[in-house]
Amino acid sequence: MLEQGVLGKQCYIQINGTFASNYREGIYEGRRGYIVSVFDPQSVMTTNAEQEANVKLDGEESTMAILLPYLTPLQPESVKDQVLALDGPNKGKEFIVQELSDSVCVVSPIAGGVMVDVRKEILVKIKKRDM
Repeated sequence: MLEQGVLGKQCYIQINGTFASNYREGIYEGRRGYIVSVFDPQSVMTTNAEQEANVKLDGEESTMAILLPYLTPLQPESVKDQVLALDGPNKGKEFIVQELSDSVCVVSPIAGGVMVDVRKEILVKIKKRDM
């Protein structure tokens, strides 16, 4: 999720895997929200820091830092969801879901253009913005 074209896109996530590792005592397990920003320790002089995201959880007023390994990108759930392609020839491009199935979505570019089929597993839902 730290690759160019993905940073700053406000991707929706779910927190997973915190029970097994007792990360933050597992109290945020299963919670959903979106990424506000990402801290990459490789971009600054630090030691033993891990990559984490500043996340706004649904129903919360403030943001919180969560380690990236616990964040799972959320796939589109309905028609009209705005999404970002995380892989493939359309990587980094934003779309609107026009048709949705278990494995493939028919999407149209937010900026306008031709509809394409994209595997659902490589799409992440992003925070809607005015068009």
